[in-house]
Amino acid sequence: CQAKFGNSFFEAECVEIGETTIKVKYKYDGSEAEVPKEEVKGAPKEAPVVEPTISAGDIVQGKYGQEYHDAEVVEVTDSVIKVKWKYNGSDAELPKDDVTVKPPP
Repeated sequence: CQAKFGNSFFEAECVEIGETTIKVKYKYDGSEAEVPKEEVKGAPKEAPVVEPTISAGDIVQGKYGQEYHDAEVVEVTDSVIKVKWKYNGSDAELPKDDVTVKPPP
């Protein structure tokens, strides 16, 4: 799909479809946003189910506070993903919902 940002439309992945908005993930930088339905072109009627596989050694983005930061996956369990933060080398265990695959540059 394509989602509006500012005055232009950009390639995006439709992640979740709500009643009045669509959650999109912009392909150019991997950021996510809730966009009014009228500002999204080519959206499917229902959001596709996409579950990327994350495994040890993958470069991901993990949620710390309200922002996502680069990290490397150390271990994946049934409930958490253990990561090593790129910015300071410390480890953290994050819920799976707080870890996303980092889009390629």
